[in-house]
Amino acid sequence: MSGTYADGTPFDFTVCTTPFLYSDVIANPSVLAPYIADTDYLFALAETNVARFAALPTTGTAPLGVTFSDTSSGTITNRFWDFGDGTTLNTVATNVVHQYTTAGTNAVTLIVSGPTGSSTNTQAQAVVVNNLPTTLALPKITPAGGTFVAATVRVTLSCATTGATIRYTLDGTAPTSNSTAYAKTAIPLTTSTTLKAKAFCGSAISGIATAVFQITVPPSIATTSLPKATSKMTSL
Repeated sequence: MSGTYADGTPFDFTVCTTPFLYSDVIANPSVLAPYIADTDYLFALAETNVARFAALPTTGTAPLGVTFSDTSSGTITNRFWDFGDGTTLNTVATNVVHQYTTAGTNAVTLIVSGPTGSSTNTQAQAVVVNNLPTTLALPKITPAGGTFVAATVRVTLSCATTGATIRYTLDGTAPTSNSTAYAKTAIPLTTSTTLKAKAFCGSAISGIATAVFQITVPPSIATTSLPKATSKMTSL
């Protein structure tokens, strides 16, 4: 009789009347169906292992934590991970988390193994890690300081570096990571102030932008009530 292996290769087999042990992967096990029902024969059909995995996220800035999920099929008793940055892991866990600390394009390999054999899956550009910018653009203060005669001067801040957080002070001191974060709404100034701003993004820090505002509140205009006009009738 004949059948077909999983890779398409045909094979012949003979039905034996005595017990035997046979182990291989058969693509069309239906050819054995007439004999499975016979109590003289016992067939154990096992699914071959096929390695598959997913990663999330697949790109970001270092340090980057990535969750790898094994989506392989088959009977799996061990998983070997090569994360592409020189780190490997043997585990039985389905999901693992790996921390990437340096920039680079990482080819990730998963090898699953079990009673029916092993399978390998390699994704050449599975995880791309970028470095944060070493320097950040100097924050821009608008208006850039000056003398104003107004009850309120409204000031906005911006930074050309995407993802940067601007922090500022209004007392002339240098901003720190604990200073007030700019909320992307105008800052109202009602008295003379020295505003300083600095951008932060991860471990990168910009220089300090400074603007001095001299604010004079315009005097209020006093109004004077004029006496009401009176009329007098004179008899001729």
